[in-house]
Amino acid sequence: MDTAKKIASRMIEDLPDEMVSDVIFYIEFIRSKAKNKVLEDMMGASLSSTNFWDNTIDDEVWNDA
Repeated sequence: MDTAKKIASRMIEDLPDEMVSDVIFYIEFIRSKAKNKVLEDMMGASLSSTNFWDNTIDDEVWNDA
């Protein structure tokens, strides 16, 4: 275990039980933010990869299909 995790683990061990749930809640919040960032990045990449379809030539072809 790296130093930061050891320090965090010791700090959590020193907390009263009723405060540990707050730590768990905060850790889940941080994980959630990280997952949302990945999702936002993927959505941005997806939108940028479809921009080439937005042009008048393709619009005319597909309108007549």
